[in-house]
Amino acid sequence: GFLNQLHSKLGRVLVETHRMPRVKVLETECEDYGQVATYKGTIPGHAHSYMLDDHHVFETGRPMLVCGNSAAMVGDSWL
Repeated sequence: GFLNQLHSKLGRVLVETHRMPRVKVLETECEDYGQVATYKGTIPGHAHSYMLDDHHVFETGRPMLVCGNSAAMVGDSWL
C-alpha cells in the first residue's frame, strides 16, 4: 500500500521530540558567577545522569558549576 511505497522511497525515518526549556533572558556570553546546579535524578529514563547539551552532563546528586545561561535553563524551566 501507500505506506510501504513511502517507506521504500524514504527508508528509515527518525522521529525525535525535544523538550526545550523556556528561558526569559539569555546572556550573550557564558559568564561564571558561581552558580551551581544539582540534578535530582527525577527525569524518567535519566535516573543517574542527564545530558543538557554537548558540554553539560549532570550526574545525580553531584553539584556542578554552570554559567548564567545554564542556570537559567535549569532554574527557570521544567528541569
